[in-house]
Formats: sequence, structure tokens, C-alpha cells
Amino acid sequence: MANSITPASLLWTEDGPRSLTFDDVYFSRAGGLDETRHVFLHHNQLEARFRALNGGNFTIAETGFGTGLNFLATCALWQTCRPAGPAWLHMVSVEKHPLRLEDLQRALTMWPELEAFSSALPGQYPPLLPGFHRLLFPAWRVSLTLLFGDAVHALGALDARVDAWFLDGFAPSRNGDMWSQALFAELARLSHDNTTLATYTAAGEVRRGLQEAGFAIHKHPGFGQKREMLAGSFQSPVQAARLPWLVRSHGTAPGRAAVIGAGIAGASIAHALALRGVQVDVFDAAPGPAEGASGNPAAIVYPRLAPAEQADGHFQQQAFLLARQRYAALEAAGIWNPCGVLWLLQGTQARAAKNVAGHPWVPEQVRQLSADEASELAGIAVASGTLYFPHGGWVKPRELCESLLAHPNIRTHYGQEVTAITPADGGGWQLQTAAGASLHTPLLVLANAGAARQFVPCRQLPLDVVRGQIAAVPANALSQALRTVICHGGYISPASAGLHCLGASFQQGRDDTGLLAEDQEEIRAMLAASLPDLADSLPPTVEWQGRASLRCQTPDYLPIVGGLPVYEDFIRDFAGLRDGNTRRLPAPRFWPGLYCSLAHGSHGFTQALLAAEILAAEITGEPCPVPRAVQDSLHPARFWVKGLRRRQL
Repeated sequence: MANSITPASLLWTEDGPRSLTFDDVYFSRAGGLDETRHVFLHHNQLEARFRALNGGNFTIAETGFGTGLNFLATCALWQTCRPAGPAWLHMVSVEKHPLRLEDLQRALTMWPELEAFSSALPGQYPPLLPGFHRLLFPAWRVSLTLLFGDAVHALGALDARVDAWFLDGFAPSRNGDMWSQALFAELARLSHDNTTLATYTAAGEVRRGLQEAGFAIHKHPGFGQKREMLAGSFQSPVQAARLPWLVRSHGTAPGRAAVIGAGIAGASIAHALALRGVQVDVFDAAPGPAEGASGNPAAIVYPRLAPAEQADGHFQQQAFLLARQRYAALEAAGIWNPCGVLWLLQGTQARAAKNVAGHPWVPEQVRQLSADEASELAGIAVASGTLYFPHGGWVKPRELCESLLAHPNIRTHYGQEVTAITPADGGGWQLQTAAGASLHTPLLVLANAGAARQFVPCRQLPLDVVRGQIAAVPANALSQALRTVICHGGYISPASAGLHCLGASFQQGRDDTGLLAEDQEEIRAMLAASLPDLADSLPPTVEWQGRASLRCQTPDYLPIVGGLPVYEDFIRDFAGLRDGNTRRLPAPRFWPGLYCSLAHGSHGFTQALLAAEILAAEITGEPCPVPRAVQDSLHPARFWVKGLRRRQL
């Protein structure tokens, strides 16, 4: 996928937008909405197929999002004939040259009959950055995953099971890349034996190319002045080329589920499942949500910047974009404060500056500032240059978790520590609590950080517990002027309710959570090394408040997200990896109905929402909201693969 996005260059006429790049129209002059209904909705038999759904999902993928017309028309049809129950419509659309927001909004005014749907799209329309972008419309039971970038590359990174294709790129004579054999091969990889396809074009090279890829193609009457169009179905299912040890455990949405953990990881996945109609029971040993590592008074939200060439497939960067989108709705409630984040380019943090060169996020999402520019934004003197993340900020953890868990499909069970989980006869899991209560659930998600190590399926996961302490310090005349978060090795937030949040100490090998005076001094020393005047203005550390908690992280600092393979079987079945033997390896055997979202470290409030979307997609069989490479980087078995290859297991 390209490392930058070139927006669509348009010429507006009385008939609508025209692409200057491809010298072609976005929709038929004879009636774009009617053409969509004729070509894509009718010839994929969508009305009948929607009505026949019995729960589950229906996935449509499209080449060429354009103005969003096909998406909106499909949503309108879905609302008229979707079945009762938990069925969801998932659309995936790839676009190399997406419209700017103002052009999209102008185009959407052309179909007033779709206003109920078109009015909701601009509010979630993502920034024009390469990669995957997940949009959710729970009221419609619809998701939209936009893939911005080259079509072959983007679809090659997609993990999905497509039921119907809309081939709606510009004409083959004007944009041949959208009709290449390489693209048709990706269509085949993502299709199954009931997949249908429709396109407005009847070009011979398109028909022959689709037939060669395994589709049975037929000509049909076209729309308007177009005499013919093509439609068909897939005939030759293809097994996706994937390393067998990285296969995922795809399923269908259960009616019920349980989640252990009511911090940000657990609240996020509980909310994601609840939106999909699942009844979720959430258990936590604490008396309320966000009592552990999620319980600080402020959580800083910003991305770890990756090199430019990795921007479209970097988990933490893509997670930040989703978090930014979702948190925007919480600003009015005072839960989210998008004050911006300044990252001081000092010491080891200075290395981050090298990633700015050529980065597609510049300048909308990140830019480099001089000390004077940073000081102006911060409201206090800053002695070094910085990276500035204008859409970063801080969130109130407890209030956020409460908002995620306040869904009618979620029941919370606080003060109930789950002490044992065992596979149940007939399927599912039996949970036992310290108080002697028992619950059976068909699906279980572990989101309880390092405490998951007590359960047998997690004992071989490299879950490292790290003690961390933060300080809550009264604001003074100088510090009150601070307007942004400043990251300096530690961090300091602007004052809220008269207090700054300062962090954080980092101690491996300790599991005590009492407040330590030496940690408060460490936090102050970190601040003094970068912002000495600010540090000097604060009261003595003996007057500081604070709290300590235990974070959980992995050796590669990425979380563990997905279905859990059975360790003993995995080591036996993939023993050949010790000698580089990868032939005829089986798929892993998973613990049935057991999933996890663990080890988010100090970045849970940036990345747990995307982790929840990834996990929900795996559980329900939806299209994945991230590239396959990102999925693989979070796979629970990745450390076992490394251990086998190094002959350490």
C-alpha cells in the first residue's frame, strides 16, 4: 500500500463530480442511484439474500468507494429487509483516491432520499491516511471498513469472507489497475462458493479475467445507455495462503458471552460484543470498573510513531486513529480532552524525530515544532523541540469504562473474583468465583491483564507484570498555564479539578501496589530533567497524592489478542519449526470459545478499542479491521513460534 494518499481531483458539473485523474464520471448521468440499484443490488440478489439471513453476517466488498453512493444505497435496502435478530451487514470498500470531506459532503446532497444515511457518514469519515479505517453504525447494524490505498495491496492485506462483490472502479480503459488479473486473484482468495459479483462494465478483458480467476460470468442488460453489464458467482474456492501457525479461530456471534476484567480492555470488548447483540456478563474482583492499571485519574492518548513506510500497517498508529474517532463523541461529556500532546525531543525520545521525514501523517496528525512554537502551544516554557500530536489528549479512565459498560446488553458483576475456568461438558466454559458462585458461558474473553496467568490456558503466555506509580499534584500559578500534555520520558497533564497527573515509574519484578516515596521522587526527577522550572514550582513530594498499579506487557510490547491455542498441542504439532520444516503443518487447535485481550501495558486507552474490534471480528467472522500482518503481530502463539524456531521450546 502506498505510503501517502492523493485525494481525488474533481471537476464539478451539473451532473455531479468527474475525476480529472481518470477523465471519467463517478456515476451515471441517467441516474446514479438507479444504476446502483440495478447493477449492484439487483444482480447480487441482495434483497432476497438479506431476507433469508438467519442471524450472522453478510459481507459486501467493493472496489472504488467514490462518493459512497453504493454504500448508502445498500444501507437503505438493508434497513427495509434485514431480518430480525443479530444479523449485521459489513461493507469493505477500497479507494486509492478518496474524496476530501468537503467534496464528499457536496456529493451526498445529490440524493435527498438517502439523507437518513448520508447525514451520518461525514461524522465518521476518516482522515485521508493510508490503511484500514473501521466505521460503525450500530443503529443500522452496519459496519464500513474503508481501505485507503492501492486496491491489490489493500485487498491482499484483508482477512474476510466476502458474500458479494461490487466492482465499481473507473472504466477499464481509463483505470486498468482496478481490473488487473492480480486484483481478480485477490477477489478469488476472499470469495467462497456462494459469493456473487456484479459490475457495470461488459469489457471482454474483464469477463475473461474474472473467468480465469474462477468466476462464472454472464452478460445482462445494462443500465441506461449501457447495453450490457456483467454478473456472476464464484465457482472455485481458493484456500488463503497463510502460515498455518497464524491461522485464526473464526466463528459466529454467540448469544451470550462473559468477560473477565472491567478495565479498558474488558470494557472495550464487552461493548463491542454488546453492539453486535451479544448478552455479556462482565466480572471483576474490584468494587467497580477501572480499578487496576486502568484506574489512574488521567490516561494519555497518543500514537507511537512508526517509520513512514510502516504507517498503513502499524497497530499503534491505526489504533490511535480509531480511538480519536470514538473519543470525539465523549468530549461534550467531559470524558475526553483533545488538548494535544507534545513529545519532547530529548534523550532517547529524540530518536522519534527521524520517523517524521516523509510520513503521511504530516502535518495533520503530527508535526515537528521548535522550542518557541512548542512553548506557545503549551502555555509554559519548553526548552527543546517537540513532536506535536494535535489530536492527542487525555481521557478520564473510570468515566470512559463506565460509559462503555453502560449498555443494555451488558451486566456487570463487581467484587466477584473469578478463581477458576474449566471447559464445560457440551461446550463453553464454567466460571467459579471466590464466593462460590458458578456461571456457564458459551464464550469467554480474558481481559484481566496479568491475573490471567492463574488460568491454565494462559500459563505459557509471556505476560510480564510491571509496577507503575503516578502522582496527583495540586496546580499552582505557573503550572495552571499548561494547556497540553507533555511527554518527557514521563508525562504531565494539564490540570483537571485542580490536579495535574504525573507519571510514571516503571519497576519490573514487583507486584506490590503501596504508594512509595522513592517513586514520587523518581517522577519528580524525570520532570526536573526536562522542565526544571515547572518541577521547582510544585510542592514537596510528601504533599503529593498518587496511586500504584500493575501493568501487564509482553516482550515485544504488543498486546495478545485473539483465540487461544492449546499450548501442548501447538508445541507438538509445530515441532518441525525447530528445523525449519513448514511442510504439511496443521492448523492450530484452539481452546473452544476462549479469547483474550491482554498485555496492553501503558497504552491501553490508545489501543484497546481497536483490539476489541479485531477480537469481535474474529469471534463473529466479520471482516478484520486491520491488515493481516497486524493480526499476525498480535497472535497469541507468536512467542511460541519464535521459541520453537530458536529451539528454546
